[in-house]
Amino acid sequence: MKTLFGFAVRFALLFGLLAWPWGGLRNMVAAGFRAQARLVARAFVPQAACRVFTLVDPRYPDLDIAMVLADANHAGTPYGPSVREVHFDSASQAWIPVAMLTALCLATPVPWAKRLKALLAGGLVLQLLVMLTILVSIASARMNDASPAWGRLSLMFANHLFNENIWFSIIPPFLLWVTWLARGGHWEKLGARLRDLQIIDATTVTRGSTEAVQINKTSRWYRWRGSNPHVN
Repeated sequence: MKTLFGFAVRFALLFGLLAWPWGGLRNMVAAGFRAQARLVARAFVPQAACRVFTLVDPRYPDLDIAMVLADANHAGTPYGPSVREVHFDSASQAWIPVAMLTALCLATPVPWAKRLKALLAGGLVLQLLVMLTILVSIASARMNDASPAWGRLSLMFANHLFNENIWFSIIPPFLLWVTWLARGGHWEKLGARLRDLQIIDATTVTRGSTEAVQINKTSRWYRWRGSNPHVN
């Protein structure tokens, strides 16, 4: 219980510190997200002109990044508008998952080298998920009436899963942390640590009880010997 309580306290402190909306940190995360969005758009939609900029809209205070895609191939066609706009929340989609994974890994009572390796590997996976989120949003925005129905439904579901659900900021880092614990055998180590503590406590109690019995027997022997001077 002490180990689990200590982990919970460390995680709460670390996550609270990292998730706090520090101004400079949030600006840095937003800048990195904008760079990723430009990279994904140019790699997968080379024929479309892309513009990524900071979004300031009082109606949606959580959304801070906008991407505008202008596709000349759709201009003047009945397949939908040639300009599409996609919005992102860099804090919940990019930083909160990293902050949660960092707090989980650093709070876990295992050697520091293993914590840092898990954090590095998990961080790379989260960055891939961020890029996948951007790609899904772009593909969903570019769907039109000429697209297959199964494709539209699949992208609508994927966009709802990756881009429109706040819980997606929490589930992936938690699953990555649980996978690391399971594959690395750290669940067993934590259980063994708790069992060792219980064995140590039981041994200490037994040893203390044995010593107390011996002392009690010795004191009674000396008292009996004192009352019988003929006993050597």
